Amino acid sequence: MINKLCLFLGTTILLSSLFSLSYASSFAQLAQAETSATATAAATDASTAAATAATAASAATEQSEQTQALAAPAPELNKQHERAMANSIVCLPIMTHEQVPLYIRPQQCYELQGGNVINGNLTVQGKLFIKAGRKVSLTSGNSITVSNGGQFEIRGELDLKERSAINIDHNSSFNCTGLLYMSQGSQFNTRGTTEIKNLGKILIEPNSQIIFSDLTKFRNSGQIALNTAIWEVRNKGELNNSGTIDLLDGSRLQFLDKSKFINAGKTNLNAQSQLSFIDYARFESRRMFAPKGIVTLARNSVFENLASFKQQKGSSLIIRDNAQLLNNHTFELSGAATFTGSARILNDGVFAVKKAAQVHTEQMAVMINTGTFRNEGGAFTIDNQNNFINDNIVSGHESRTQGRHRL
Repeated sequence: MINKLCLFLGTTILLSSLFSLSYASSFAQLAQAETSATATAAATDASTAAATAATAASAATEQSEQTQALAAPAPELNKQHERAMANSIVCLPIMTHEQVPLYIRPQQCYELQGGNVINGNLTVQGKLFIKAGRKVSLTSGNSITVSNGGQFEIRGELDLKERSAINIDHNSSFNCTGLLYMSQGSQFNTRGTTEIKNLGKILIEPNSQIIFSDLTKFRNSGQIALNTAIWEVRNKGELNNSGTIDLLDGSRLQFLDKSKFINAGKTNLNAQSQLSFIDYARFESRRMFAPKGIVTLARNSVFENLASFKQQKGSSLIIRDNAQLLNNHTFELSGAATFTGSARILNDGVFAVKKAAQVHTEQMAVMINTGTFRNEGGAFTIDNQNNFINDNIVSGHESRTQGRHRL
């Protein structure tokens, strides 16, 4: 009995130990699993956090770059800003009672308010303006000289008194949007590479003169009137006209030394006035031109006619000394015309000799017709058959005064 009891107790203790051992093992495995899961979760959280941090850092970097890009202007804006800063000169007004300084330095700017009298030789290396609607005078014998990149602009009115002058030097500029009045004997000179613009009016009285030299570029879209005055463009200068030029009462406009006249506006050449091209000068006519005065081309100059040319009665056209006429439009002669001294007349348009015309081709001059030559009853004479070469159409009446040779 005792033995059985001892066996029972031993068995119970053994089972209890085995159960405890199994439970402990299970608990250990569970704890290990929970630890592993926790570690995995922690690792996952860490990885997620790192990714989030990296994303945030990337976003911050991108935002910073965008902010910097927005904060930094584009290169063109930088250039515009630099130009604006360079041009941001404060322009000081000069009232009527104030004395006009006779030396305007670079980076200085003044605006004359009207009623001002310039009594001395004024040098402008900065900027000088005449206020719109206001009048300023330059006294007799004095001058305004714009140099060293200076700028002078007439928005109101400037009166040049007798023997006074405007001088525009190399790399400087002059603009007129108002009125420049040049009294008798006054002058307007340019020297070096300069830019001149007129959008207003320039009135030039007798015995006054304009001399443009050395690559001066002048654009006229306003009005210029010469009254018994002289205007010369020299040394590869250029006059581009889209406005109105009036040559009155014996005035003279002359182009020399490879200078150029581009006429896309209105040029009125009145009786006794002269328009001349000498020494490789060039005339491009892009709008109807109806001269009443004298037109002369000499010494290798060229007249390219790209619009209607209508010579008026009493006027004169002289082409000589290797000068050339290139007609690509309509060319009508109603006055006198002389082609001489190896001149070349090349007609690729319509060349018409009107009833009142007196046209003579002589010496080594030659007219070559590849367009239409039409004699409408005027006098067209030649010295010999070599003076006229026809490669296309000749029509109209033969003149009785055609001389020894007829077409």
